[in-house]
Amino acid sequence: ESDRARVRHVDARPPGLESSATGSDLLAMVLRHATSPAYTWFHKWRPGDVIVWDNTQTLHHAMPYDARTPDVVRMLYRTQVRFA
Repeated sequence: ESDRARVRHVDARPPGLESSATGSDLLAMVLRHATSPAYTWFHKWRPGDVIVWDNTQTLHHAMPYDARTPDVVRMLYRTQVRFA
């Protein structure tokens, strides 16, 4: 059995977030902040480049690309590190 907790639904409304509109406004503000230039990385790929990030702490989005173009190859490898 997995040692990970599985959460199916959370219904927690902190004080001040009694309505979904208030929650939506807060989420929009957080996303604007998180995606502002100070916290954004754009990478222009070159042969041999390797990017490593902490996926649990990253808001990421792949830029659109045309996979039908023969010279476009997108390879992703997942690596996991455990500390004892």
